[in-house]
Amino acid sequence: MAAESAQPIRIDLSSDKLHACLRPGHSVTFHFNTPSRRFYLALIAFLVICMKRAGKIAWVPLQEHLDVLALLNETVGGSAGSSDAASLLGRIYRKWKGALPDLQNAPLFRVLGRARGTEAERGAPPSFAERERDLWANLFDYTGSEENVRLRFSLDRIGLGLDDVLVTWGGLRDLEAWDRFVSSLQRPRLEGAELAAPTGPRSSQPATDPVREVPPNRESSRARRLALCALALLLAGGAALTAWKMRGASPSGEAPVAARAPAATDKPALAVLPFENMSGDQDREYFSDGLTEDLITALAKLPDILVISRSSSFTYKGSPVKVQKVAEDLGVRYVLEGSVQAAGDRVRITAQLIDAESGHHLWSERYDRELKDIFAVQDDITFEITKILSIRLSGTGEGSHLFAKGTDNLEAYLKLLRGKSLMGQFSGDANLQARQLAEEVIGLDPRYPSAYYLLATTTMMEVWLGVSRSPRESMMKAIEAAQTTVSLDDGHAAAWALLGFLYAQVGQHEKGLQAGELAVEKAPSSAEAHSFLAQILNFSGRPEEAVAHNDKAFRLTPLGRPGPIYLHAAHTYRLLGRYGDAIEVSKELLARTPNSVPARVQVVLAYQGWRRPEEARSAAQEVLRYDPGFSARRYANALKYKDPTLSADALEQMLAAGLPE
Repeated sequence: MAAESAQPIRIDLSSDKLHACLRPGHSVTFHFNTPSRRFYLALIAFLVICMKRAGKIAWVPLQEHLDVLALLNETVGGSAGSSDAASLLGRIYRKWKGALPDLQNAPLFRVLGRARGTEAERGAPPSFAERERDLWANLFDYTGSEENVRLRFSLDRIGLGLDDVLVTWGGLRDLEAWDRFVSSLQRPRLEGAELAAPTGPRSSQPATDPVREVPPNRESSRARRLALCALALLLAGGAALTAWKMRGASPSGEAPVAARAPAATDKPALAVLPFENMSGDQDREYFSDGLTEDLITALAKLPDILVISRSSSFTYKGSPVKVQKVAEDLGVRYVLEGSVQAAGDRVRITAQLIDAESGHHLWSERYDRELKDIFAVQDDITFEITKILSIRLSGTGEGSHLFAKGTDNLEAYLKLLRGKSLMGQFSGDANLQARQLAEEVIGLDPRYPSAYYLLATTTMMEVWLGVSRSPRESMMKAIEAAQTTVSLDDGHAAAWALLGFLYAQVGQHEKGLQAGELAVEKAPSSAEAHSFLAQILNFSGRPEEAVAHNDKAFRLTPLGRPGPIYLHAAHTYRLLGRYGDAIEVSKELLARTPNSVPARVQVVLAYQGWRRPEEARSAAQEVLRYDPGFSARRYANALKYKDPTLSADALEQMLAAGLPE
C-alpha cells in the first residue's frame, strides 16, 4: 500500500475514490459517491486502461466502445440515464467538458479532507488555489461531437505519464484490476446489491476484455484549409543543443496541442461565420470575405472575449451549417452570421448574433448604406456585440484601438480587398499582383495602414516563395513597410506580429520579442499573433514560454489550422526535449499535407535528438523523396537562433541522419 499511496494519481474502484496530488505534499481525495458519479470514475479508469493497453497517452474514441459504456452506465451508474448511443455519448460529452473539470464547485464528486471555511461559510465549496484548479481542469480533454466523442484523461498536461496513475480494485492493480472489475459487472447482480471487490487470489477464469486497441489519433476530416504552406525553411525550427545531448528523453509536460479539442474558457467565445455574398457576382466575393475578416480582426482585440480565427470560421464557407453544430465544433457559445449584397455604390448588410446554446437570436440588424460607409457599419456591428455580451472595449475601457484605421477612398479599399484575396493563392504570380495592388492603394491613399501591411506581407512572401533576388533586401523592405503600418495605426496587431517575426529573422531578437508581445497585447484572440510570438520565443532561446502561446493559437483555430501553427509547436517541443510530442504534432500536419518538407525535417530532427537513428534515417529518405534537391546547410542557415550553436547543432543532426549537405 505504501507504493500505492505514493502514486500521484490513484483510482480506487472499490471505494469509489480518486486520490490525487495537485501540488507537492498536498493530496486530495475525490469521492464519487452516487451511482451517476461512480459512472464517471469508472469512465476515467476505462480511459487510463485503454491508454495503458495502447502504451501511450492518446484519444479514446467512445463510439467504438458503446458496449462497455452501456455496461458501466447500467451497473455502477445505476441506469441514471439512457444507454442509447446518442443520449449516452451526449451526456458524457457535456459532463466531461463542463462538470468534471469544475474543481471549485465539484458537481460530480465530493472533495474530502478540505476545509469549507468558517461556520458562516459552511455551505461554501472547498477552497483551492488557482494552480490546483488549473491542474484538475487540464486533466480532461475531449473532441468530436455528441454523436462521436473522443476523450482522454490528460495526464501529460500536468506533467505525468501513464506510470504515474494506478487503477486498483481490491488487491489488484491496473489491467488485472480492470478485468476483474468488468467481469464482476457482467455477472448477474441482485437488485440494489453493491459491487464486492475481490478479497482473494484472482480467478483463473479469463475475464472479458472490453478494450480494443486504440487507433492512431487523427485530425478531423473537416479541417480542409491549410494556409501559408509556403513558409518552408524560415518557419521550421532547429533542435536545441541541450536536447541533442539528452539520451532517451520521452515526452513530458503539456500534451501536444495538435491533439487537443477546444478547451473550456471562462470568457464568452464567439465565431464569425463567412458573410454570404448575395450580390450574384462572384467578383464581389472578396468584398463579403473582407467584411467578415475585418469583423474578426476588430473583435479579436477585445480582452474579455475569445474569437475563433478566420482559418477556422472559413472552413464553413459555401456550406449549409447548423449553428449548434458550428458551436460544438469550434467550442463557442455565440455565432455571428450575415450576408452582403452590393450593387453599384450601395450595399445592404444583414447581421445576427445567435446564442447557440439556446438557439435564440440575441440581436439582428439590416444596414442599407453607401459603400463608402462600410467602416461605419463594421463599427456598429462590433459595438452591438460588445453591448449584448457586456464586453469591455479594451483593457482601459476605451475603444481607441479597437478598429483598424481605414480610408475615405472607396477605390483604395476595394483594391486592398482584391489584393488580400490574391494572397490566399500562394503563387508567385498572385503574390506579384497583390504587391502591385498594394502599391496602387498607397498611391491612392498614402496614409492607409493596411496598404503598407499588404506590401510588407507580399514582400516577405517573395522570400518564402523563392522568387526574391535578394532575400536579405526583401526582408528589410518588409520590415520598413511593417514599421510604417504600426506608425500609422498603433493598434494593427497583425503588423506588430509580422514585424516581430521579421526582426527575429534578421537577428534582432529583443526587438522581435517586444513587437510580438505588443501584438498579443493588442489582439488577445489573434492566433497569428500568438503563433508568431511562440516562434520568436523559440529563436530567442525561451521555448518554455512559447508553450502557452502555441496552446492559445491551437485553441483559436479548432479547424483549418494553418501549417505554421503546427511547425511552431513542433519546434517548441523539440527545443524542450519533448521529441515524441514534436513528432506527433508534425505528423498531424503531414496527415493533411504530405508534401510539407518542413514538417518532415521536424520529424528527422526529433528522431535524431531522441537518439533513434534508424527512424531518423527513414524520415530523411522521405524528405529527399519530396525534395530531391534538399540542402541541410541551406536549411540550417535559415534558422536564425540567438544562440548560433543551435543552428550548427541542427546541421549536425541532419547530416547524421543522412541528409545531403
